[in-house]
Amino acid sequence: SLVRYVEQLFASRSVDVRTGTAVKAIEGEGSVCVLDDGTRLPFGMMVWSTGIKQVELIRRMADSVVTAPGGRILVDSQLRLLNRSGGLVSL
Repeated sequence: SLVRYVEQLFASRSVDVRTGTAVKAIEGEGSVCVLDDGTRLPFGMMVWSTGIKQVELIRRMADSVVTAPGGRILVDSQLRLLNRSGGLVSL
């Protein structure tokens, strides 16, 4: 599955993936993450993601923007969204 593939890829790159937990607080002037189970994770840079599924806004935009297979939104070389008539989309 896609989830298993990404988990293995991140593990091979020493990326610590935590699932089934929530961030309760960021402390220490932005250098310590406190999870809802009390775990404290010191960090230099944190990437915080809420999942790999499209959010509702993107699903609703699918009819007006250019998409790739799987519903991924395509962008131009400047990371701008393109609408189906060839113009730019403004959010």
